[in-house]
Amino acid sequence: MLMNRIFSICLLLIALCANAQNKKFTINGSIDGAGYNGKYIYLQKMSDDRRSLVKIDSALIQNNEFVFSDLSRTEGVELGFVSSPQLKDAPQALVVLESGIIDLKMGKPSFASGTPGNEACYRFIQDQELQKTKLEALLQKTEYLDSEEGTAEYDALLNTIKTNGFEYTKSNIGNEVGEFFLFSFIELFEPSDILDLLSETRPQFQNSRMGIEMKAYFEKKAKTGKGAKFMDFSMPAPDGRQISLSDYAGKGKIILVDFWASWCGPCIKEMPHVVKAYNEYRDKGFEIVGVSFDTDASAWKGALSRLNMTWPQMSDLKGWKSEAGQLYGITSIPFTMLLDREGTIIATNLRGEQLSNKLKELLD
Repeated sequence: MLMNRIFSICLLLIALCANAQNKKFTINGSIDGAGYNGKYIYLQKMSDDRRSLVKIDSALIQNNEFVFSDLSRTEGVELGFVSSPQLKDAPQALVVLESGIIDLKMGKPSFASGTPGNEACYRFIQDQELQKTKLEALLQKTEYLDSEEGTAEYDALLNTIKTNGFEYTKSNIGNEVGEFFLFSFIELFEPSDILDLLSETRPQFQNSRMGIEMKAYFEKKAKTGKGAKFMDFSMPAPDGRQISLSDYAGKGKIILVDFWASWCGPCIKEMPHVVKAYNEYRDKGFEIVGVSFDTDASAWKGALSRLNMTWPQMSDLKGWKSEAGQLYGITSIPFTMLLDREGTIIATNLRGEQLSNKLKELLD
């Protein structure tokens, strides 16, 4: 008798635990625009391999409204994607799949509310869109951007986007919401930060194809990230002498390592800013080491003279197969690394007045 009671209690506890893990939710949706009635709309989520979307449910749109009703999921917090593949230009929306009644208004932009996760998600998205709008407006003011004040405003806006993005992503990194935004911000976050966040994701994400590829890629990128120590390499100078990065880096000066090529349009466009910074700060403890991805010696040396690049230069004339490029995992140029007096990377890809402003901060 006692054993039967214990067995019954165990069954009850198992049932309660199973129910506690389930999340039940309903999505009440509306969609702006014409031509949607009579069409189906789908609730989807990422597949296990993170390469495609898998349908969870479908609903018929009537009077521009639809309902995904009484859905039950056993997983933790998930991220859903609502769209209508039948209609090419139909709005799309993200939805945090969590217990409760979710109100979804689909338009341009879309918005979800009714549950804590969705309201937090869309507050974040709205704030990011506001900062992005400000940034896009600022980018139209080309002359102002070249000024010290304009550069400072640009840096402040970009830093706000990065900081808010990092904080929101980290707060959700143990679920699909954080994983989605981690991937969305990979161009803005420092490689070391991405690797730290990646280590906190769920095992199924880390072991997915996407997770494995991200880790391998950013372990390589971390070599050029803020806080990394420079890695040495040696190449011929224009006069044929073999020189090394360590001849300059870590010797008490601020060093800009500039990866460029004579055939690279953006590199050539940026060079007047670099020349200006060099002339202004070379006597204050600043040096540049140029690393060319050229394959033609005449083109390389001609550009040095034509562009007034009087600082140390080196190249193995192997183009994209340059040993320095392979060592640092460089896939696009121009690419620059600013090293402190000990040879630690303190900034990358400073453009225009950003370089001069940073040197002013360090050397004036």
